[in-house]
Amino acid sequence: MRCRTFQRNLVSYLYGDLSGWRRRRADRHLQQCAECRSLFEQTGSVRNLVASLPDETVPDELARRTLQQARRAAVTVHAPRRSLLLHPAFGFAVVLIAVGVALWTQMPSNVPQENYATDRSMETVSEKAVPQRIDVLSAGEPKADQVAVAFDQDAADKPRERMKMLPTDTPVVTLCLNGGGEETARKAFLDAMEVYNRAFRETGEKRQALLKSSLYPFQQISVIRDGGAWQLLAMALCADIHRTLGEPEKAVDLCQQILKQSRDYPEVTRETRVALLKILLIDKKDYDAAEKEAQALLQSDPPRASALETCFLMGDSLADRQPKAASGWFRKAQELADRGSAEYDRAGFARAQLDARFAQGNYITSWRFIGPFDDPPEQRLITKQPPEDEIDFTKRYPGAGGNTVKWMLPEMAADFRRPIPEGTGLRFDWHFRPCDHQSIYAVTFVRSPEKLPVNLLIGSDDSVRCWVNDELVWSNPCIRGLQPDQDTVPATLRKGWNKIMLKVANNLGVWGFYFQIVDRQGEFRFDLEIDSNAKEAYEKWMLR
Repeated sequence: MRCRTFQRNLVSYLYGDLSGWRRRRADRHLQQCAECRSLFEQTGSVRNLVASLPDETVPDELARRTLQQARRAAVTVHAPRRSLLLHPAFGFAVVLIAVGVALWTQMPSNVPQENYATDRSMETVSEKAVPQRIDVLSAGEPKADQVAVAFDQDAADKPRERMKMLPTDTPVVTLCLNGGGEETARKAFLDAMEVYNRAFRETGEKRQALLKSSLYPFQQISVIRDGGAWQLLAMALCADIHRTLGEPEKAVDLCQQILKQSRDYPEVTRETRVALLKILLIDKKDYDAAEKEAQALLQSDPPRASALETCFLMGDSLADRQPKAASGWFRKAQELADRGSAEYDRAGFARAQLDARFAQGNYITSWRFIGPFDDPPEQRLITKQPPEDEIDFTKRYPGAGGNTVKWMLPEMAADFRRPIPEGTGLRFDWHFRPCDHQSIYAVTFVRSPEKLPVNLLIGSDDSVRCWVNDELVWSNPCIRGLQPDQDTVPATLRKGWNKIMLKVANNLGVWGFYFQIVDRQGEFRFDLEIDSNAKEAYEKWMLR
């Protein structure tokens, strides 16, 4: 199934209306496509919020007006090549309008009649600018090039004018929110959603421009007095926009503000915690903060589906870095899931994979590499190269054979693992030819939960040197075949981040190494976080 097909069927998939074979295809696509998975999670979160609200009777006036507008739209809009009703962004808008219907009867009834936003059509906008004074907002004054727009009842009788859209660089609504209230917030929210939904029908710079355009009215709503659930939803969408625009710090701050204000809305609190957890894990990679947030979410006695989602998020994110912690989260997922269910089987399979890794030992294969460099046999290992003086992933250096070398990305380690059984070691001779009398440097960073005495188990072909936190702890100028655990090197890891660097020099033929960390009894009894890109984190830790 392609992305376009999945997005066209997203609403039916979300509500379980797809036939068996279509749903299975959608399941497989969802596992493989990160973009569609993110869109599915976003739409599902809003659906959960709507489902938590009490059912309310739709007012006759609203039903009549909605039917009238739908009929006019059917006459005005030409039939598209594909139905917009199945577009995920349109479905997202429909869900949010349903929120408005559910909250209709909860709106304050004593709003002054002179407030233009209370007695005019929420479906239409007029081109007449209605200047308003915004004196209760902390989000800042509207920009000079932004116009205030008012709802105009007359426009309801002009279908073509109703379909006109504002320029993409102007927010849909710049409202006077004097006095505030849920009624004003609701109407402003629904109008701002038009631009937000349009953004997800675009890509690239146009999507970003529309998201930025919708951000301003959402910011207005988020500071309205007594805005109720609409204020919280506007804050949540501001957080989502900031995250999409690559501003996770602002998104985290907004999520934390929502958590402080959402005590009367437990579903909003729960969904916000899940969103915050994803930002911490995926965008910020702050695993300590994510651990605290996940524990807080589980302690709030969430529905089983939310608890399982939390466990899988933590387990999947920690599987490569902290396998023991990940195994614990998958075990928790098995405890929550029904035996024999898909969730139970998924958690069990993940735990089995991690247990197999434990059985193989704690071999580290995530490294940044640079080389090859010339390493003449008469000066084996002692020929000093630039990585021994500095680690700068942006620099290039003269390498073997007059070539220029630079630091390789960690993803290249996957190519070096392939010739090694079980992927526990690395080989370079299949990728660098010729490779006689050459050396390569490998660096990674290990975070230890406490000060730990350990043994480094090293196997190499041929010679090898090892530094821990820039201190040379091992040098073996040998010529030997490649086998695991040939050298046992005592070392001590500091609490926090530790830098480990290897220099592996080849004589002739096979060229590679094995490396793992165990305790002094030779067992893997503790959990270490491995990150070959954690240079900045290591340097900050060393400055403490």
